[in-house]
Amino acid sequence: MVVAQVGFPFAPAGRRPKNVLMGAEHLAVAVAPGLPFHSSAMLAAGAVFRPAAALSAVERVLTVRWRKSR
Repeated sequence: MVVAQVGFPFAPAGRRPKNVLMGAEHLAVAVAPGLPFHSSAMLAAGAVFRPAAALSAVERVLTVRWRKSR
């Protein structure tokens, strides 16, 4: 987790790799400690900084998977 935080400024200049790295970092901070309320807060805080198109794509994927599982 610390490696991702320290290495973030040196990440490839592309927007997508940085978004993936930031998402992975927030997910690790949210899940690793095992704190459910902190997990929810970190995921919500991370989602604020995502592009709207990325959030829409995640919504579509989750909706399709939810419908298939029912």
